[in-house]
Amino acid sequence: MTRLTLLSTVVLASSLGLGAAQQALDTEPTEVRFVHASPNAQIEELVVLDTAQDPAVEMLVIDEFSYRTVTPFESIAEGTYELRVRLTEVDGEAPREHTLPQTLSVVDGTSVTVAIIGLVAPEIFEEPEEGFLAWLQDLFTADPEDPALRALILDGTLETPVPGDEADLRIVHAAPGTERVDLVLAHANDTVAVLESAGYAEASGYVTFRPEAGTVNIHIAGSDVSVAEVPDEDLQPGARYTIMLTGTPIEDVPLEVLLLLDGG
Repeated sequence: MTRLTLLSTVVLASSLGLGAAQQALDTEPTEVRFVHASPNAQIEELVVLDTAQDPAVEMLVIDEFSYRTVTPFESIAEGTYELRVRLTEVDGEAPREHTLPQTLSVVDGTSVTVAIIGLVAPEIFEEPEEGFLAWLQDLFTADPEDPALRALILDGTLETPVPGDEADLRIVHAAPGTERVDLVLAHANDTVAVLESAGYAEASGYVTFRPEAGTVNIHIAGSDVSVAEVPDEDLQPGARYTIMLTGTPIEDVPLEVLLLLDGG
């Protein structure tokens, strides 16, 4: 089970003093949540680190962070943070510490989702394997940087309410090795409308639709090839959602949707 330890309030009080800390806590809080969307990253621990302090201070710690887990929103102090992951020991190799190339910058009164996406490359590729490992080898051989582990940071600040008979949707493409995709609305009369599109490691803007208008699916961009279905019964009027495409085009780790409620 994923465990999230919140350390920022204690750090705030000790570093600023009780009066300043209370004033900071009285401001509108920043909220952050994390999504594990890396198909082969066995994350033993994710740490949000304040490196501006000496020594650096751990503000949030998430351990036993498994694939397709979504943490609750937690409050965090305004600032810029480093993101580090500790990857579980595999086949006798020591756990690997990895600092993600992206930093997390947050300001008061905002809502942020951090998705850990990409793939972990094996230290050494053996003879070509079949299935997922062969695909993984080919992907990193073609472009080692493109599928690498990274953080995709998504602003989810809600500035305006959603009308009660509508819902807002955006699509986030977190499936490495998969072509650009369309978020498609299929009407009851069999007509199809493209709502939004996204390439790998991209997030679209929000688009408004009426849930009773039809069903929502994800297609390979510009085609009628459906790669994942969105659970329509979970799309409620008056709310905003992030539809995150996870997985790979390989059957061993199939494409799936994560539906994240961003608020209303």
